[in-house]
Amino acid sequence: MSQSSSLSNLFHSLFKRKSSQPAFSAEDVARKLRLEFPCISIPEPSIHWSHCLHLQQLANLPTNALYGPVQEDKAEAYRFLSKIVSIDMQTISSFDMRGLFGLNHQLDPLLAYDSWEAMAQAPQCRHIRLISIRDFNRTLSAAIGKSQNIDLLSTAWHADKVYWADTQNSAELITALVYARRRGLAINLPAHLYRISSHPAAIKELKKHYHTLGMPIAAWTDPVFMHYLVAHKTPYVRLPLSLGKHSVQTILLPRSSPNANTFGNGLLLAGAQELADFLLKAT
Repeated sequence: MSQSSSLSNLFHSLFKRKSSQPAFSAEDVARKLRLEFPCISIPEPSIHWSHCLHLQQLANLPTNALYGPVQEDKAEAYRFLSKIVSIDMQTISSFDMRGLFGLNHQLDPLLAYDSWEAMAQAPQCRHIRLISIRDFNRTLSAAIGKSQNIDLLSTAWHADKVYWADTQNSAELITALVYARRRGLAINLPAHLYRISSHPAAIKELKKHYHTLGMPIAAWTDPVFMHYLVAHKTPYVRLPLSLGKHSVQTILLPRSSPNANTFGNGLLLAGAQELADFLLKAT
């Protein structure tokens, strides 16, 4: 081998070694960042589906739900995220609706109430008056609609808590159900139960390849935070994620990238939480 070839290989080796090193340290990130990181905790079960930790968003995650500057990075992160939650359907020949724990409504004022009885007294429901069985049957029919099977929701981590899935006619459903419970009227209907499950092995695989960190919304306008992403060309993907009552901005940083891995470690030192660890505990 010639001397020039040896020198070329040496320079190539040195350059490769240098380029594989992060451009900053985790301690630098923790020292310079001034962010209030969200405290992520497992929510208590709620009668409101939107206030539960159900992870339905991840089970139906569209490919365009991820944000980031590089399409390939988003596609790679999606490959891991799309495997961690799934929904299975079970057919039930007869379900007594009095056993419903909660419902999937879209009436924001009802989120202030913590029981079916309290919701029934709310202005959104109080105008529906049930005086007779005929009134009850009419209101129940309006709530159920013409579907031959009612749709229900539950999660594997709270399997005993079943929710009404339909977001329509919620006031009619609440009023009819409270009436039926008070008068001991069974409401047995065929149902499709959609149960959401998480897969610990897939979550561990996600954690093996990515930092998944909960970030405040303010991070995306913070000059120091954005400097580490933009100036150092740090690969990342962003995913807004609903965790019960709260929504958290999740940043996914590939551990295979020296800059991204170091940035993730720096964010952990600064106070960020790994969402993968949270998901493993929660489910």
